[in-house]
Amino acid sequence: VKWSDIVITASGDEELCEYIASISQGKLINRADKPEKGNIIAPTNFLIDDIEISIYTNGQSPLMARELRKKIQSIITEEDILEIKLQDYARKLLKEKIDSQKARREYLEKILADDEIRNCLKENKLDEAKGLVENIINSNFS
Repeated sequence: VKWSDIVITASGDEELCEYIASISQGKLINRADKPEKGNIIAPTNFLIDDIEISIYTNGQSPLMARELRKKIQSIITEEDILEIKLQDYARKLLKEKIDSQKARREYLEKILADDEIRNCLKENKLDEAKGLVENIINSNFS
């Protein structure tokens, strides 16, 4: 513990966890048994493509955190992932042309609601969707 920056107690032995916590003064400590006695938390994190999602139940139910993870993983579709990539692409284009965050948001909402773009993403045609985004953005700057 002396040379550690982060200490994690994850033992079923409460006395051991208390002892480790007592010799960990001034360190970052995660108490798996009693999160309120630690000073950092360790949520469950997972990736779906480039999307990182964290779930934290405040130590109340690691089992439910796992179940919620499964639910979330089951509802995020490939189309959602492509939409995120497309929005990222659109944001970068818009930042080059529009200073106003509010105006950029209006474009992004229009892109998100566009049926033709949505159909491209359903058919896994990201490049075609990017072309439609460019047309929407450039139509006001020609």
